[in-house]
Amino acid sequence: MRLKKVLPTLPSEVSEIAWKAQERLHRKFTKLTFHRKPAGKVATAVARELVGFIWAIGHHVETRNAEFGSRHSGSTRPRASSVASSSSASSLSVKDRILL
Repeated sequence: MRLKKVLPTLPSEVSEIAWKAQERLHRKFTKLTFHRKPAGKVATAVARELVGFIWAIGHHVETRNAEFGSRHSGSTRPRASSVASSSSASSLSVKDRILL
């Protein structure tokens, strides 16, 4: 339920990857538990798949940030340490936090 609330605030490519992960991980969990696999084996299988999706989102964000940086002469992104120390860091949207 929470994912459906967050998805519209994310970049479209990231939300597509996240929803694909949601469907695939649910399908894998359901299939393995239906076949009465041990809980540890199910958790490990789902966790391995999840890591792949996390990597895909991170790779997409890094690639997009690299393309953005190459189009501009200087980096316009603030340093993470300066953003984290500012009082307005907690008011950043999820989309902005991903881009940091």
